[in-house]
Amino acid sequence: MKFDLEQAAVEARQCADLLSQAQYHVANARKIDEQEREQRRRQEEEREALRQKHLQEQVHTQTHVDTLTDTHQVPTQTHVDTLTDTHQVHTQTHVDTLTGTLFITLPNQFTN
Repeated sequence: MKFDLEQAAVEARQCADLLSQAQYHVANARKIDEQEREQRRRQEEEREALRQKHLQEQVHTQTHVDTLTDTHQVPTQTHVDTLTDTHQVHTQTHVDTLTGTLFITLPNQFTN
């Protein structure tokens, strides 16, 4: 069996070119893969930072509400003496501590 050295040299150059191209594409794919991994890592860090921030805000908000209700002893019921004309009228008010809504109950003589 005879080999054509010229044809073999052409095929060898083609193989070398294909190998070079493959190495380039593999290196490029690895670079892109590393960039994508780095981007996903940064995004995960940002998500975790946001989770921590929201958790801290929730804890701070809950602590603030607890502080207001514990240390200031916000009254839930207050009796108010009101003078109207010549009658001293006793009304009852109720403050909803969560919403800050004020409820006033008038005696029967004023509701008719």
